[in-house]
Amino acid sequence: MNKNIYIWLSLFCLAILVAIHVFLAVPQAPLRKAIDFEVKGIKIPPSPYGEILIFLLLVYGALFLVGLGNIIVFAIRKMRKKPLMDFLSAPRAFPLSGEQVSQLFFLIAFFIFTLTIGELHIIASGSRTNPLAFSLFMNLFLQLGVIMLILKFFSARFLDFTTKKSHFYPLFQLYTVTLPFTLGALILNRFILEAVGISPTLSPAMELIFLLQDKRMLVVLFLEIVFIGPLAEEIFFRGFIYTLARKRFSFVIASLLVSLLFAFLHRAPLNILPLFVISLSLCYLYEKTQSILAPIIFHSFFNFFNLSFVLLTKGLI
Repeated sequence: MNKNIYIWLSLFCLAILVAIHVFLAVPQAPLRKAIDFEVKGIKIPPSPYGEILIFLLLVYGALFLVGLGNIIVFAIRKMRKKPLMDFLSAPRAFPLSGEQVSQLFFLIAFFIFTLTIGELHIIASGSRTNPLAFSLFMNLFLQLGVIMLILKFFSARFLDFTTKKSHFYPLFQLYTVTLPFTLGALILNRFILEAVGISPTLSPAMELIFLLQDKRMLVVLFLEIVFIGPLAEEIFFRGFIYTLARKRFSFVIASLLVSLLFAFLHRAPLNILPLFVISLSLCYLYEKTQSILAPIIFHSFFNFFNLSFVLLTKGLI
């Protein structure tokens, strides 16, 4: 089977997925309606963790100020025509052939297609499955499946799950620099949505955080957002898509393309620009370190800090 057949099969799966979301939204309505109804009616009680929340805000404020300082440092280095970071790992040759790339795309598309058909079947059958737990485990299964598929094609040696001590300080610098830009992107994103008349909505992950009451499910969600999600997303977006794009394009073009895909696939209109900014930082970090572990650590810490703040606000931990 040549790569053209894999490409056509991938396009066929994607076309069916688009058709399902556009024309067959009705069978998914019970899950969507249940979540929307509960989100609108939810009341968040005062958190019993006021002191810890204040501490987190102070930490965030300190990191934000450090980030502003690091932006100045980076700007000075740029004006002096120095690299923003003092280390540079040579890019490795992309290990997959054209047929292997098209085969991997097909397997991922077919896997998502199969999950979607299964989800529609369960919803249409009128099953009494808890819609929140169902959504949580379907997403978890998707992430684990993508991880296994990519690791079948990419060796751990190519992705490089190791990191050097010299990477940690630049990683911290880049994280702090990202914070002010993310906040600015969030404000701009909100302004654009209001200008075009789009009502801001919670992302699927945020909906689950506020709706789940079972602490066991919250533990699963925590593990998914802080560990499994960053692992799956970085292996897919940086380890596969970015390295594939980088094979053909410059860093700027490749990172822009990957970041657009990263932002829109999260299905969170309120966070499109912040996600775009975060992805640019992750691409830059991977470009410099050539280690997938560096963006995984960045991504995990970013999610951990934000999730801890949300859970403390909700009073769940």
